[in-house]
Amino acid sequence: MNISPKITQLVGRAVLQTRKHSPVIMTGTGVVALLAAGVLAAKATLKLDETLSEAETRLDRAKALVEAGSDEPAIVTRTVVHNALQIGKLYWQPGVLAVGGTVLILAGHHVLRQRHAAVVAAYTGLEAAFKNYRQRVIEKYGEEVDKEIRYGIRTDKIEQPDGKKKNVTTVDRASTSEYIFDFGPNNENWVGNYEHNLFFLTGHTNIFNDLLRSRGHLFLSEVLDALGISRTPASIVTGWIYDKDNPDHVGDNYVDLGIVDLWESHGYILLDINVDGTIYDKI
Repeated sequence: MNISPKITQLVGRAVLQTRKHSPVIMTGTGVVALLAAGVLAAKATLKLDETLSEAETRLDRAKALVEAGSDEPAIVTRTVVHNALQIGKLYWQPGVLAVGGTVLILAGHHVLRQRHAAVVAAYTGLEAAFKNYRQRVIEKYGEEVDKEIRYGIRTDKIEQPDGKKKNVTTVDRASTSEYIFDFGPNNENWVGNYEHNLFFLTGHTNIFNDLLRSRGHLFLSEVLDALGISRTPASIVTGWIYDKDNPDHVGDNYVDLGIVDLWESHGYILLDINVDGTIYDKI
């Protein structure tokens, strides 16, 4: 039997989409199952008084038979078991739904954790490769060239209206890394004085380092919040770990905002923050 390639492709895409959205599907189904369990349990509870009354009547009858000298001494035990089964019938459906819903929610969470771990591992690998690349650039061309490449800085001689040429420095913001940020007039903490801005940044650097040493870790998102800079997706899982007594620790054990003075040329300050890398999975 030949199956049309289009049908095969549609089935393949459907399976892929199901796998892709499986955490949402499992979590959503689990929540619905728990809600249904609650509704069924409430309905079963409405019948509980009647069932208990019938169970009590049966048990009293069984005890009376035993006292009257019944030839079946186990009749009370059988009655208790029967009563338990009758009560269990009321709640077996909500019970199964509650257990199933809980399992589905936990399974969805497990899939999300696995995917998150994979993303963190991939990000960590890219981060390490970039650091190694920068180190090779520094070793071969020097720190000044690395700075120009990293920040996208270039200086061109631009001819002025009077015919004279003037050096004009430009920064290609599209080429910078995700740990480089502008601190300028658009920031709520910015003032029109370089020294005041520098004092603000250095003062907060001391606060960040005190927090890092006292707590043992610090997320980049916390630093950005304090400086009035919008968070990035990476800032939630990246930051610093303080572990100076561990020889295998990869990191500076301190926070450095990496202040790059572009005040004269561009009217703002560039921050090249020395983030250790991904710390979410190391705390």
